[in-house]
Amino acid sequence: MNNCDQYSRSMSSLYSELQTADSSLNSVVTSLQAAMSLGAEGANGTLTQQNRNTIAQQINDISQQVFSVANLAYNGVYVFAGTKTTQPPYVWDTNSPGGVKYQGNGDVNSVEIAEGQSIAVNQPGSSLFGAEDSSVFVALNDLSTALQNSDSTTDDIGNAVTELRGAYDQLTSARTFFGSTVDQIASTQDFINNENVQLAQQQNSAVGIDMNVAVTNLTNA
Repeated sequence: MNNCDQYSRSMSSLYSELQTADSSLNSVVTSLQAAMSLGAEGANGTLTQQNRNTIAQQINDISQQVFSVANLAYNGVYVFAGTKTTQPPYVWDTNSPGGVKYQGNGDVNSVEIAEGQSIAVNQPGSSLFGAEDSSVFVALNDLSTALQNSDSTTDDIGNAVTELRGAYDQLTSARTFFGSTVDQIASTQDFINNENVQLAQQQNSAVGIDMNVAVTNLTNA
């Protein structure tokens, strides 16, 4: 019973953290959709260079917003840093592609939710936002640069939008982890709560319920 209470408290904390992460990533999805729309607008051959520069600044603002989310901290832990959770995973670095450097790692944290049963509880930033020369930040920077370059053709800007679309697809694909894990935790919590009620009702019975075995069986199923 005590172990189950401990697992339940742990899952409640994880549930809140994962929901926060998923909600924050949803704001990134919205921002990148806006950036792609702005890029398509910037590829219009009738725009002046001043118009393009204005759009480029909006793209830069979006990059700042995404950067803030990429460094999301929850209860003092950086959510998208892999297992290097004590420092921000992304820093501004003019020597790195896109002007942003990833200093987290590609490892995944896991937490025990039942006796002998653990689940992964995070996605590293390198899987979501990318790292090195292929990332959301590189794509946003390339789009901004194409818009500000007076020699850029509409095709150059369109190619930058296509690059951003690839980064967007990568992020939205990796993001599904959070929704599915939240659902798994919610289901396991409901099961534990229901079994705790039954256990309390049967506490004077000679036949009890091994909660740890029951939760493990549910998770395996």
